[in-house]
Amino acid sequence: MCFGNMEEYTLHVTFERQWRPKTLEMNFIGLRQFHLVGAEDSYLPLLFEAYLTFAEGLLPGKQQRLIVWSDVPFDPKELHSGIEEPGDTYIIANRLQWKIAE
Repeated sequence: MCFGNMEEYTLHVTFERQWRPKTLEMNFIGLRQFHLVGAEDSYLPLLFEAYLTFAEGLLPGKQQRLIVWSDVPFDPKELHSGIEEPGDTYIIANRLQWKIAE
């Protein structure tokens, strides 16, 4: 469907852990960009840390502040296309809602 406003483009991400199970649910609203890197040769498919920040100037001609989540520290202004290993997983959206689910 091609109808709807930007706030209807959402991405729901659930993170779970095996030790003392807890679940973190994140809802990215107004999704702008999503880059997921799967399993790679010689790398563990684990998430050891995550980064959450605000960034401005990512949209051409707009100074809108966006939410940036990533699995490694990086500068979202240096984004480019192409497959790189090791790659980075990141999400860029207008807003973020989150909760810890027991």
